[in-house]
This record gives sequence, structure tokens and C-alpha cells, in this order.
Amino acid sequence: MLGHIERYRPRGRFAAWLFTIAHRLCLDHLERRRPDAGEAPVEPASAEPGPEREAFSAVARERLERALADLPERQREVFFLREYGGLSFAEIADALDCPLSTALARMRYAVLKLRKDLEGFDA
Repeated sequence: MLGHIERYRPRGRFAAWLFTIAHRLCLDHLERRRPDAGEAPVEPASAEPGPEREAFSAVARERLERALADLPERQREVFFLREYGGLSFAEIADALDCPLSTALARMRYAVLKLRKDLEGFDA
């Protein structure tokens, strides 16, 4: 990562450049490490007390994780960069090296698919 700092050109937000580097490093990491089929994800502890709430939170989290995992990879990338990374669509298009219209379309289809997959689920 430190070897890339001299390549930074201040034509956009530093965060967008940093997310691009992080995105590529994550893809490289995932290529090297394929999880086993039986490997369970680590779940954070619930902030809400009570077994009913914990059970509901686990079900909701599992359903959301499944819906996100079911998104096509390119739609999931755009969704995470926008929703969790806070990047603009122009920054996402630049980070993923695709046209702005493609980034917008991927987000639209991701949201439509998530709505459909989570329909009828009250979290």
C-alpha cells in the first residue's frame, strides 16, 4: 500500500483512490483464500439484550447477508462502495474503471434485487 502513495494524483477525492486500492487488495486476497464450504462467518455480538431480540437479529442478519451474497459481484461492488464507502457514483465509476451509466445501472439493479429478495421481511 505504501508503495502506491507516489502514484496518487489529486484529481479526485483521496477516499476514492484509497477505496480503489483497498478494493483491488481485497480481490487479490479473495483469490488467494477460498473459504471452505463448512466455514462459518464470524458474527458480531448483539447490542440488544434478550434472547428473542438476539434470535431475530441473527435471522435478519443472515437473510440480509444471503441477499447481498446473491447479488452479482459487480452489483455488490457498486452497492458496497456507495452504501458503506460513501463514494459518489462518479468516484465508483472511476474506481471500477467503468462508465458512469454502468455504475448507476448496477446500483439500480442491485437495489431492485435486494427489494425483491427481502420483500415481506420486517426487520
